[in-house]
Amino acid sequence: MDVKIVEMKDEPFSRGIALTSMLRGSSHLSDDSLLFLTDVDMLISCDALRRIQLNTIYKAQVFFPIVFSEFSPDSWSENDRLLADSFHYGRRRGYFRHFGYGLAALYKGDLHSIGGFNTSITGWGMEDVDLFEKAVKVSNPHSLLFIYSLQSPSHRVIRAPEPGLIHIYHPIHCDPSMPSAQLAMCQGSKAASLASIDSLVQTLNHVS
Repeated sequence: MDVKIVEMKDEPFSRGIALTSMLRGSSHLSDDSLLFLTDVDMLISCDALRRIQLNTIYKAQVFFPIVFSEFSPDSWSENDRLLADSFHYGRRRGYFRHFGYGLAALYKGDLHSIGGFNTSITGWGMEDVDLFEKAVKVSNPHSLLFIYSLQSPSHRVIRAPEPGLIHIYHPIHCDPSMPSAQLAMCQGSKAASLASIDSLVQTLNHVS
């Protein structure tokens, strides 16, 4: 596998700028090259890669998978602690992150047609929501299948749980200097990832 590392040096952290720089350095990739935008804290199964390939169609369909996100291991049940790998989906182990849009599969040409990443967004979050909102032009609120139009013909945006994508728990630092919308989103994600409702209720019962 050919691996290319793009150094961002001393620039403020911006996922949008980093991914845009990566694409600029990949001029050898044609518009019909399949892209999978992910993070370093993900476990990815071979089956997930196959489903990503099947659910992404050039000039027809893009895929924003819903990943399974681990809670803090401190809140896991004893049974969860005994499991040998991370591909397990107990209520106290984690949750499918329906509000996360950071992982996306689409073709290079479709990414350009959508408008690409907003490179003015720095710090944690929001660049993924911005990209998703660009993709979704017309949505059906009663379905996981969203329809939008880039160019003729129309495209589809697919949102579906993907059990082969596991977000490994890690502490989240929310810089208080972030814009208010980003800070609220960061704090919400941090709180949601600490523990399950079951674990919190059990903890409160022990305290009381």
